[in-house]
Amino acid sequence: MCAIALAKHLPGLGAIAIIDRYTGTVTHASVKPDPEQGWPTVFPWRDQKLTEGHPLLNLTPGASTARRLAWRTPWGTQADFYVDAVSDDKRAIVVFCDLGRV
Repeated sequence: MCAIALAKHLPGLGAIAIIDRYTGTVTHASVKPDPEQGWPTVFPWRDQKLTEGHPLLNLTPGASTARRLAWRTPWGTQADFYVDAVSDDKRAIVVFCDLGRV
């Protein structure tokens, strides 16, 4: 999967996620842990459902965004990331980067 290959090239803690725009679900996710602190407690999970109105689901086909974004786990834990996302007619491809590793 290309998400796994891309995540390996992130400079620090981060993730690559592919989100189905119709179902609002993360279909693929690959996380690169922090080299010193290990796995984060907040990151995109495969099959995680985004909330209605989530900014990443509002991207129109061909649109992109680069911004600071809060990501929330299904159990309510939240962390801020810088994200760079692009959307096509079916999915959004999102790169997450830890705020401390820009």
